[in-house]
Amino acid sequence: MGVLSTLLLRTRRSAWRTPPRKDSAAHDYAGAFLVIWNEIEVTLRNIASRSLGESAALAPLSKIVEVLTHKQVLATSDQKRLLWLLEVRNEIVHGRKDHVSNSQILSVLREAEFQLKRLSNISMK
Repeated sequence: MGVLSTLLLRTRRSAWRTPPRKDSAAHDYAGAFLVIWNEIEVTLRNIASRSLGESAALAPLSKIVEVLTHKQVLATSDQKRLLWLLEVRNEIVHGRKDHVSNSQILSVLREAEFQLKRLSNISMK
């Protein structure tokens, strides 16, 4: 495991172990989501590189998801969920977090975990 992977794993674990303060629950969940999203993005780019060629991994993530779905590497339902997660990620990163409710962030976090597990299984094939 590389240094970056180890750091991400530690950050992710601490984000889950540290109970959020009441006044910053959305912030803590959003931070945990962004760490998991980074793992999703790296995994998707690795899958694209192996399935479509190294240059494909440099494409925008939405395009990678679209092509992997077209090639039947990803299910259509996963494509929709991943694009939704990408949309929420962009809202958080680009300062539109007020458009994302606390309950939605928690739901997004759970979905991100689920998608990461699915992608990890695909990546291991």
